[in-house]
Amino acid sequence: MKSEKKTTHKPNRLFFLLPTLLTCGRGVLSRTRRCRVVRDNHSHQKCRPISLAMRRLPSMRTLHWSVAKAPKLGLLRQMSIDARRMGRSESRRPVRVMEVSPRDGLQNESEILPTELKVELIQKLIDVNLRHVEVGSFVSPKWVPQMASTTEVISHPVLRDARKSNAINFSCLIPNLRGFEAFEKSNACSGVNRAPVVDEIALFASATEGFSKANINSSISESINKMAEVAARAQSRGIKIRGYVSCAFGCPYEGRVDSKNVASVTQELLNIGCYEVAISDTIGVGVSRQVEECLNQLARSGINLEQLGVHCHDTFGTGLSNILTAVELGVQTVDSSIGGIGGCPYSPGSTGS
Repeated sequence: MKSEKKTTHKPNRLFFLLPTLLTCGRGVLSRTRRCRVVRDNHSHQKCRPISLAMRRLPSMRTLHWSVAKAPKLGLLRQMSIDARRMGRSESRRPVRVMEVSPRDGLQNESEILPTELKVELIQKLIDVNLRHVEVGSFVSPKWVPQMASTTEVISHPVLRDARKSNAINFSCLIPNLRGFEAFEKSNACSGVNRAPVVDEIALFASATEGFSKANINSSISESINKMAEVAARAQSRGIKIRGYVSCAFGCPYEGRVDSKNVASVTQELLNIGCYEVAISDTIGVGVSRQVEECLNQLARSGINLEQLGVHCHDTFGTGLSNILTAVELGVQTVDSSIGGIGGCPYSPGSTGS
């Protein structure tokens, strides 16, 4: 008697991908592809933030439950009405572009560029009619050596001439009081008819404790206190202040970020004197729905979306869609980096804005 050969049916791989496709859309598809490439290159360090995001994919049971509770999707759209009310006036104003490539774009380059090349980049940005440019930062050259020449950049004759002949706004990133003192000394030497070349500084704080510790070795509350000291000094000298909230949608150390944390840090930066705060996707893992949820939370917290900008890294190809969502809901400043260059030294694998 012949024994019957047992056949096993392997489930289609698309079955396992279905929760990913339906729940997270294009962003997770990009993460899936990128994670495969990274693993092929045997780069464990770059794969770390991706694996954090992938760990939170829903099970099939969770997917069925969320489909059964479909009215919650309608609630998200209803909440967006609050964001629109807080963020848009009857007549829509033009969107302002803040070009950050001389700072955010170059800080992640492996090769340290000469001052003349940085100045040439800034001049070309001015030539294409960009009027708001972040030209450098006064962080420790030990940690970010690419920014060591910022003093030479802001005192360069090209920037002085640009300030005399154009309505240009230059800004610099300041990490602490020591950085502000170095900036102030350099900026005083660069004055045009006693007017400084750089008339705006940027301060920053993280939405997560993990990134705050890794980036500046301080807790969130400690970093806010340090920034408040810098803000007070800047305001006494008539210098405008812009803020950044780092890791608004994902953190390489903690994963997904609670929008309430983003709202809290944003309000703290507004309280110390920032005229605008850029909600920043530092590692580029956010998707449009997260942007919508975050802006809804900010609106419910009483923050006017016209006081916000967005800083979206394009690590997984969702940067443009995230920007469009933010602008539609009332955000009026968008950070850009020419050629998409850049990234964050404390988040390996992230790309530019």
